[in-house]
Amino acid sequence: MEKVLIVDDDVSIVESLKFALRDKYDLYLAYDSKTALDHYLNNEIAVTILDLKLGNENGMELYSRIREINHKQLLSLLQPMVLFAHQ
Repeated sequence: MEKVLIVDDDVSIVESLKFALRDKYDLYLAYDSKTALDHYLNNEIAVTILDLKLGNENGMELYSRIREINHKQLLSLLQPMVLFAHQ
């Protein structure tokens, strides 16, 4: 199964996405940038769903860090979220 990382500080959004995707993907959940980056570095994540506003954090900063690690990816904006697939 493909691995999907869901990053959002809103528990209800994470739970909704988890419910919708749980039967088709291995899911990794994060509510902050540090946990998200740990999941990303320790797993072969195929797709990341990323909120642009992570509480007091900036989701675009996390996106930039992940992009530095893996610059080959597809990006779609889903305001206020970012969805990108890693190649």
